[in-house]
Amino acid sequence: MKCGDIIKNSWVSDDNPSRNFIFLGYSGKYAKVLSLDIKGNLSEEKYYSRDITNDAEHYKVVGHVPIRDIV
Repeated sequence: MKCGDIIKNSWVSDDNPSRNFIFLGYSGKYAKVLSLDIKGNLSEEKYYSRDITNDAEHYKVVGHVPIRDIV
């Protein structure tokens, strides 16, 4: 995964705004991502790196945004 990849989390229901998130990078055993909460606010979240990298069935890259150019 690369910084800015848009990831679809198939473990989350279709109507949950956190189903898709933007991958920011790895920090030790965690992967940092940007996600929307129920109120529509953008927040930084953490997932276990091993979950995202080893579970390609449920975490799929569906797009990319040049986040480094934006921030």
